[in-house]
This record gives sequence, structure tokens and C-alpha cells, in this order.
Amino acid sequence: IKLLDELSKDNLNYIVNLRPESGELMENAHLSNAFKDRVSKKYFFTSAWRLTIFSKLIYSIYEKLLSRPEHSEVSLEERNLIEFVRKHEAFMKMNVFGVILEICKKTNDKEGDINSPRFLGELYQEYLGQLLGIVKSYFRSIKAKYTKIVIIADNLDQAWDAEGDLNIQSELIISLLEMETKLTNELVNKEDKQIELKTIIFLRKDIFQYILKVINEPDKLTLLEDEIDWEQYPELLKKVIENRFKYSLDLKTEDEVEKTWKEFFDIRGKDPFNAIKNIVTLRPRDVIYFVSQ
Repeated sequence: IKLLDELSKDNLNYIVNLRPESGELMENAHLSNAFKDRVSKKYFFTSAWRLTIFSKLIYSIYEKLLSRPEHSEVSLEERNLIEFVRKHEAFMKMNVFGVILEICKKTNDKEGDINSPRFLGELYQEYLGQLLGIVKSYFRSIKAKYTKIVIIADNLDQAWDAEGDLNIQSELIISLLEMETKLTNELVNKEDKQIELKTIIFLRKDIFQYILKVINEPDKLTLLEDEIDWEQYPELLKKVIENRFKYSLDLKTEDEVEKTWKEFFDIRGKDPFNAIKNIVTLRPRDVIYFVSQ
């Protein structure tokens, strides 16, 4: 949340905020079963991420265009982009499963055909191909010397089930990790220079460790890794919880925060935070969840 807030302050940044719900991730995993081999599954996940990323990217561009002064000159590429968004705005708020379902209906396919690999061709023909073309044309029409596209992905662990098919689940995440290179090669500006693109993905450590075992070049991934180890900064975890106190209970002073600890968590004279930290499995979300409940 903090990172999104900071990056959004720079008007030259186009932010793609990926925070899929667990249901969406599970639907994508389910749809991937329509493909028999690993290469086809990978192609499907790449298409799904491409659709999601470009839909959010074009909407980010659209919002910036609308925020300009009313009498600003509008280029042909900008006009095409605005018209495309207005025509397909409903698609941009759907996940890939929803878009494919709508396309199947539009092309008079039976709903059951959604599980056929054939739908990817229809997806590109009806929506994704046009979307890619519009975005690429837009960036080719501007200098974009200091423009940066930032993809931030979180919540990817929501559908991670250790008892499920981890190959499919890891493929979904690996496909996203590989998107940066693919997109960097595709998006160029008016001077034929690549648009700067950064991807920041938040993953649980156990999921990251599993992906290292199955990805082709794990060494490259470990070079890009930063670990947030809350055990090194216990006071920061406490501060997160206390800020939630302030927000939920509309507290104004530190004294009120201290009273809240005592009022809600009177643990036999012990310091409440340390007592909770020692009892709960030391994973930040567990402590935060326990306190919020």
C-alpha cells in the first residue's frame, strides 16, 4: 500500500496493480487444465497475465489522458485509446475467465466450449490483439523518455494449496515473473527505445523457495530477491498493529494506544505484544489477524 502510494506520486509512472482474488487464480488454474502439455499451459498463463496487465495499463493511460487540461490537443493514437477503453470498459474490470465467457457468448459458442483451447484464438481476435495494438501504438507515438511502467503484484499466495497441483500453481507465478522481459521487448517509444519497466512481486518465502526448485534459471531470481524478515524488526510489527488500533478506534494519542493494549489484552501482567508474539506462530499475518479478531 505504501509502495503504491509513493510510486503513484510521480505522474510519469504508469502503475499496474495486480491483486487477484483467490477465486480468480483458482479459475485460471482450472482453465489451464484444458491444455494437455506444459507448453500449452504456459502459453495460457502468459495470455492471462498479458490480458490482465495490458487491461490495467491501458486504463492507467486513459485516466492520465482524461486528467489533462480540457483543451489539450488529442493525437490519433490517444483518441483510438480513449475510444477503445470506453467500448471495452466492462472487460477491463473482469478477470480472464469473465472475459473469455463474454467472448464465448458474443461468438455464439456454447458455454461448455469455454474449456476448449480454441478459446485463446477467439480471445486474441475479439479483444486481446486489439488491446495490444492500441497500447503499443500509443507508446510509439510519444517520446516517453522518463516514463516508467511499474507492475506490483500481491495476493498471489491466496490460492496456494500445498495439497493441490503445485506444478500448475507455480507455473502461474513463474509466467508472471517472466512477463517483464517479454513486455520490455514489446513496448518502445517514438525514438524506438524501450520503455522502462519494473516488476515487484510479493511472495511468501515457502512459495519462493518452491519456485526456485522448478524455475529454469534460479540464480537470476535469487539475485533479484529481497527478504522482509520481520524477526529483525519486531517493533515495526508492533507499530503496524498500533496504527490499526488508531484507524479502527479513531485514536489520537500514544496514551490511548497504550490503554487499548491494557483494555483488550490483559495477559497476567505481561507485556501484551510480546506475550502474543511468543504464543502465535511467528508469521506477521497470523499476529495481525489474531489482534484484529
